[in-house]
Amino acid sequence: MFLRMIRQSLVKNAGVTAWSLATLTACAALATMFFTISMDVGEKMSSSLRSLGANAVAYHVQSRTTPPRSRGAADFSPWTALKELSESRGAEFLRLDLRVGSLQDTPAAVVAADARGLERMTPYWALKGRRAAGPDECMVGRRLAEALKLRPGMTADIQFAERAEGGRYRVAGVFESGDEDEDRIFVLRKQDMRDRNTFTYALLSVPGGESDIARIDESLDSMKTGIRIKPLRQVLHGEQAVLKKINLLAGLALLAVLVLSSLGVTAAILSRVVERRKELALLQALGAKRRSVAVFLLSEGAAMGITAAVIGYGIGNLLAQVVMREVFRVSVTPHLTAFLAASVVTVVMALLAAAVAVRQALRMETAVLLKGE
Repeated sequence: MFLRMIRQSLVKNAGVTAWSLATLTACAALATMFFTISMDVGEKMSSSLRSLGANAVAYHVQSRTTPPRSRGAADFSPWTALKELSESRGAEFLRLDLRVGSLQDTPAAVVAADARGLERMTPYWALKGRRAAGPDECMVGRRLAEALKLRPGMTADIQFAERAEGGRYRVAGVFESGDEDEDRIFVLRKQDMRDRNTFTYALLSVPGGESDIARIDESLDSMKTGIRIKPLRQVLHGEQAVLKKINLLAGLALLAVLVLSSLGVTAAILSRVVERRKELALLQALGAKRRSVAVFLLSEGAAMGITAAVIGYGIGNLLAQVVMREVFRVSVTPHLTAFLAASVVTVVMALLAAAVAVRQALRMETAVLLKGE
């Protein structure tokens, strides 16, 4: 009987009910969107930012528990283990071989790497010219290029101490990286580039940040590969700073939505009470207690809040899907926690607005209203 009275009351005042429900639904939808994005943004942003390059570097170390570093093909085994482990954790891996050579009688570090892997790990390089595309092309760091007066299109003759023959490369591009790579030359890997004087290291792009990097490092340590992984903290701290700003922006936007929605809902429910003042006075004249009137109005508010939360949750998930696809090019995952949070926010807001209306209704004089004054 009580639920039937609430339903009839909501239907009877359809205009005000629709306005209140629309306001609460918009609030629930935006709350769902912000809660969902805040829960997904860390993982999704980390996955998206992996396209910005490496966030960890791996290198070989000697220790008492690590067998001596062998030469030739045997030396490849630890890096194969790291590659397989990284790929199993969803990380990207690029091995680089560094040798010291000479260019125009000037010592220079020559790094050999896979072309596609290098492009994936260093998309932030500012290039003058283009990336090396063939085995006879190279890329030169800005500082080294300025010291040797090299420009794209010129020829660079690289000599190695243990080889009689040298390598002649065409400079495809000069790059700026903002780190020590600007003192190096990058060439495409050849089968004969590695020897006992080669220093091998690797760049990794690990989703999940420092915790996942630490887990891979622990796994390598347990395997006794002699390889350690060091996070590139500048990149990771940049991710954390962006994540904090996104969460702060979402929080401020949600706060603004709650304030504006609460004002709209309160105004709608107050107008509802004003329109029904004679009806509420008649109920009290027929014997309804003031507490019963208060419970009735609060129940109406709760019913609208729950209905709006259910509808708003579906709309909010669609909005979150659109935002995440446009910003991070990934899909969003619906969360039950977001529904619960949006429901609590919406119902509490509806109850607070109804409480204001209850206070106004109880202040009305029954006799005066029934007289039509």
